[in-house]
Amino acid sequence: MINGAIIYEPLFPQPSSVLTLHRYYTKLMEYNTFKKRITTIAGLPEFISVEKKMLAIVEYCGTMPTKLKKHGNSKKSEPYIRTDPKVIQRAAEMAEHEKVSNVMTKHMEDNSFTAPKSTRQINDKRFRNRKRKREENMNSRINIADDVVSVLSELHSNPVIQEIILTKYKKPVVIVYSNQQMDDMIRTCEGDDGSVLGVDRTFNLGNFYVTVFSYKIRCLISNRTKDFPVMFGPCMIHFDAEEETNGNFFSHVSDRLGQKTRLTIGSDEEKSMTNAFKAKFPHANFLLCTKHIHENIRRHLQENGAGVQARKCILRVIFGKNDGIIFSADDTEFDYRCQNFEPYLQQLPVFKSYWQRFVLCKIKPYVFRPLRDGVISVPWTNNNSESMNHKLKAAVNWDRNKFPELIEVIGTIYKNQILFLRCALFSKGDWRIAPSMEHHVITQLVWHGMSQMEKDRHVHKFMMAKPPLTTATKSRYFSASNIAFKCPKASGNVGKKPCQRKRPASERTKTL
Repeated sequence: MINGAIIYEPLFPQPSSVLTLHRYYTKLMEYNTFKKRITTIAGLPEFISVEKKMLAIVEYCGTMPTKLKKHGNSKKSEPYIRTDPKVIQRAAEMAEHEKVSNVMTKHMEDNSFTAPKSTRQINDKRFRNRKRKREENMNSRINIADDVVSVLSELHSNPVIQEIILTKYKKPVVIVYSNQQMDDMIRTCEGDDGSVLGVDRTFNLGNFYVTVFSYKIRCLISNRTKDFPVMFGPCMIHFDAEEETNGNFFSHVSDRLGQKTRLTIGSDEEKSMTNAFKAKFPHANFLLCTKHIHENIRRHLQENGAGVQARKCILRVIFGKNDGIIFSADDTEFDYRCQNFEPYLQQLPVFKSYWQRFVLCKIKPYVFRPLRDGVISVPWTNNNSESMNHKLKAAVNWDRNKFPELIEVIGTIYKNQILFLRCALFSKGDWRIAPSMEHHVITQLVWHGMSQMEKDRHVHKFMMAKPPLTTATKSRYFSASNIAFKCPKASGNVGKKPCQRKRPASERTKTL
């Protein structure tokens, strides 16, 4: 103290012995009593590691409020709680390969406090990530023109892209299949006894349509359904449903199959598709999906005020097993049952017009006659194509895609089908060889001892072998067109001389 005043004398410690304590305070805007204090220390000696020098002490002072108030700028009544950016980023990366709902479930099971707030948050983050990647990559595809250029560049390198059709002032058409798949389809579907080749158009895969062929392969059995597995055939990615577009696709497939190849083709009632069928497959048997016709009739009756009992009665008269109109034995019985159906039509004049204009002209040539002639044993439905549509949508996680990405998915489906087929040859996987083709089955030990060339040769031999006819696929009788009469099919040697091997025109006749 000097002259009554307190004077502090400064100390001069060594710089190496000075530690500086820094503290930062923050508090909740709505609750001043709850604070966060962060403490760091500067000037630590050199012998202390860098990691320890970077440490900080975080303290929360006060009582955490149990009920938070909403954010000042929030338009909702719920309070805003910030989600850790690392959690959102990890969830968005997982959503690239899984469904968003599954990602959300995994985070909730792991720890609900570190989970995203909602699936909307994951979707938004994934969208921003994709947008940023497109902006960073100047060569990324932005519109349909970029997609076309990308697919064109892969035409000769991608084994599943077979043809790209570019027409002036129209969007492109891409035909996709593998050569091995086409060979298998020819073997399985060719002939009067072949599998029915179904076709259907798929929606909601992107800003385009996908028309897919499907068929059942009769040399394999599914372990789950105990039935022939459904195979994914050639498909077309297109942007309109015009008859010309369908005709281009069917013309390409017809050229590969052979225009005179006997096929049995089925589809729904889409007019542009059925017209293209008739033009490009003139020698094929055509079927219409009975399920679609049944549903269209039921819907028409319901929309025009027919009661429940009336709808059931009409549908039973048309599609009833054994006694329905479509199960008539011949044309005479078909006309007789249609005459007996007239009293029902008189009660519903609106349906009578619909029956005469739209139904009768379809069920007689495309449902009744195939059943009468033994082309099919039961009314045909397009369930196989619907199954392939579901499989394709499940492969893309029910998401919309650009068609270059969809082509990769289709190629993967083709590859998996061949892998399942190869595994069935040594009794492994979800499929097994049909009893009529069991002589192709080998043991796993023999398979592993074969070279790659021997394996490929064995698979090719199996795929080229045609399974023998079963009782269900054989048609032993010819049916008359106008009366109820059936005649057994004659042997191929009837009308020939004993031991004759030459065609009759060149066979020499001996005179005794």
